[in-house]
Amino acid sequence: MGGCGTTSDALSFSGYSSTYSPTTEQWSGTAWATTSGINVARYGIAGCGTISDALSFGGSTGLPAAVATSEK
Repeated sequence: MGGCGTTSDALSFSGYSSTYSPTTEQWSGTAWATTSGINVARYGIAGCGTISDALSFGGSTGLPAAVATSEK
């Protein structure tokens, strides 16, 4: 799972929990809310930026399938 932002305004995207998930969620400082998903579901993804200008990159869709995908 990747993410970006601050402790009171953050994003968490993708991940793996028995299946790959393209879900993106936003943290408001008190609760998580599901937002639009990413295009390529993967785990081991990295992220940077702010919630209004985020970048996700890398990750894997299963061994040995490393993903050379970046999404903004």
